[in-house]
Formats: sequence, structure tokens, C-alpha cells
Amino acid sequence: MAIEKTIVESHKQSQQKSFYSEMCECFGIDVPNKNITGSQLRSLIIEYLMRAARSHSNRVLLIVDEASLMLDFDYHYLMDIYNRLEYFGVSLICILVGTEHMAEQKKHFRNIGENQIIGRFMVNEFVFRPVAGINEIREVLRGFDRDIMYKDVPLTYDMFPVNYSNGKRLAQEAENIAEAIKKIVFDVGKGKVKMSNPLSIQMQYLIMAIELVMRQHGKYGKGETWPCKDDWINALNMVGFKEALLCI
Repeated sequence: MAIEKTIVESHKQSQQKSFYSEMCECFGIDVPNKNITGSQLRSLIIEYLMRAARSHSNRVLLIVDEASLMLDFDYHYLMDIYNRLEYFGVSLICILVGTEHMAEQKKHFRNIGENQIIGRFMVNEFVFRPVAGINEIREVLRGFDRDIMYKDVPLTYDMFPVNYSNGKRLAQEAENIAEAIKKIVFDVGKGKVKMSNPLSIQMQYLIMAIELVMRQHGKYGKGETWPCKDDWINALNMVGFKEALLCI
């Protein structure tokens, strides 16, 4: 499946040309001239997505960031692309990422009978939240121990074959990671920020820290040295977790 991403800019009025121009910019599509029409831009986008889909089972996953900024007509512009790709045998799967306002937008479309928009872009709703608590951290780590495969073996085994054979699992590091998170949160929040949940961490920082530790300490890095709590603290700092807390 081909994966593409676009970002919606804040705007007060829907305009076909502006909407498609932003998509072209995000996709890196070369626009021949400034006088090009919205319909012509749409054709460029469709051609681009069709090329991307050809080597990926005729499927494209489009991630639309800041989708809560989309206005009613923007959904119709997106649906035009969806329908035309479908006509040419290409399936467009959209993930709209935005704020809670999108739930209200879905209700709005239902009230005015825009079921086609809901059916194409708003069938399922998922609320993203930080990973919280040792048990959730452990469950994420278990994914590396048993679910994420590389060369037909769990990724943990591939990176730490000797330790894995001796019974070591990343899931056993949940407590060390939790202590590392608490240490960083405490250092950042001294007399300044009161955190409601000291074990709360955005998934992206947790995953990046795990990947960094595996690269640095696995057989392709330092030669398979099992990480300790200080290694997790260093990894979390290196991937920007501390800086993210300072912005709260």
C-alpha cells in the first residue's frame, strides 16, 4: 500500500484550487504554472496517486493531518479524488487526524444527509491518548518481543539473540522505562509543572526510544549489551521527550 500525507492549512473559505494546491505541495508535485485551474490540479493529484498505487496493489493510504480545519466543501474536493481513483480501480483509504471537533463535524454531516462523506472518510473513530502506566508500557514492549517480526523472528530476538535465548525480553524493561519517565518528568517539573500522570508518554517518544536503544545496544550497535535504566533515560532525552514536556 502506498502511503501519502497532506496537511490542511487554516482557512475561512473553501476554494478548490487552494485545497488542491496544498495537496500538490505536500506531495511534491511540480505545478507547471500559477494560472493552472483547480480541475487541472486535481488531475495532477490523481495521476500522481495512480502512479504511486501501481506498485502497491492499487491501494493508497492518505493521512490528512489537521483535518479538523477542513470545511464542508473540502470534503467534497477530497471525495472527487476518491471517486475518480475508484473509477480507475484504485482504492483510496483516508485517515483524518484532528481534534475532537471532528466528531461534531461527523454529526453535522449526518444531520444534513451527507452520508457519502461519512461512508468514505468517517466510518470509524479512534481517540489517541498517551501510553499511561507500567502495564501499557509493558504491552508495547511485548509487541517487539513477539508481534513485530524481522526475518521470520521477533525483532527483539534479531537484535539481542543471545539475551533472548537466555530469557531476556524487552517487556521486562517496563519498570526501568517507567522509572526513567518519572525521573525526567520530575527533573522537568521541579516547582514548575505538576504532572497529573508521571507515567504518561506519547507513543511516538516511547517507540523512538525503544528503536534507539535497540539500534545502539543490539548486535548491530554496541554488540548486544542489555540496556539499563540510565540507557532508557538517555534514549528518552535523545528523542525529544524532555523538550516535549517543557512545552506543556
